[in-house]
Amino acid sequence: MQEYERSVVLANGVVMPMIGMGTWPLNSLEAATTVVEGLQCGYRLVDTASNYGNEEGVGEGIRISGIAREDIFVTSKFNVEWHGVDLVKEAYASCIKRMKLDYLDLFLIHWPNPSVGAYPQAWSGLMKLLDSGQVRSIGVSNFKQSHLERLYSETGLMPHVNQVQLNPGVTRLSLREFHIRHEICTQSWSPLGRGRGLLSDQKVTDIAIKLNCKPSQVVIAWQLALGLSCVPKSSDPLRLIENLQSYKIKLPMQDVLELSSLDGFETQVPDSDVVGH
Repeated sequence: MQEYERSVVLANGVVMPMIGMGTWPLNSLEAATTVVEGLQCGYRLVDTASNYGNEEGVGEGIRISGIAREDIFVTSKFNVEWHGVDLVKEAYASCIKRMKLDYLDLFLIHWPNPSVGAYPQAWSGLMKLLDSGQVRSIGVSNFKQSHLERLYSETGLMPHVNQVQLNPGVTRLSLREFHIRHEICTQSWSPLGRGRGLLSDQKVTDIAIKLNCKPSQVVIAWQLALGLSCVPKSSDPLRLIENLQSYKIKLPMQDVLELSSLDGFETQVPDSDVVGH
């Protein structure tokens, strides 16, 4: 059986793995252990954020994993207090100092916080980091189409990545279509749902039985079938391996559509016009 593609080429030519390791809500000690386990079993994308409070541990896990730094795609994010052209440079310097790394592969605005209204300035700061070669790619998280359109109208550059809550229970079809039109890679956080029963839904379990795999693998394979990158989180060594093996679970189109019909199942969906940090 042919596997799904394991990487995506971003709009600026940078290659990013499709499946990554999410590290929230691990503390630094837990994150260091989990990152080592994940990298050694084959993960090559690690996702963290200043708000997670575990960047130090993630960096430690990367350094002691035995995997060359250039073979690992590292993502972090910064909070609203750094929403300013020059403040972003400070946020970046603090991040790589905490992680004890020389650079990041992807740096994201964690939330738009439109009530503050400074995310376009933060985006301009990220563009400066990109132009100087300090970071390989730049993006955003939890941005709506309206936020993305404002970025483009004020700066002329769309993000390389928009990381949003996305799974069969919240499919974000309209946003995904916008991303495709503007060469933005969609990356899913909470790709397995938020503990509200998605993995035990009858449609998911029936497909898992039919394909002789785990419900979690079915849901990740749905992401891959749609061309989405995702960062499932787990600290369980077995589940880390299972999630990565989702590359091998090829979904028939009728199953992709069946899973997409679960849109609306996920009810815990923060409104990024209101929520943020």
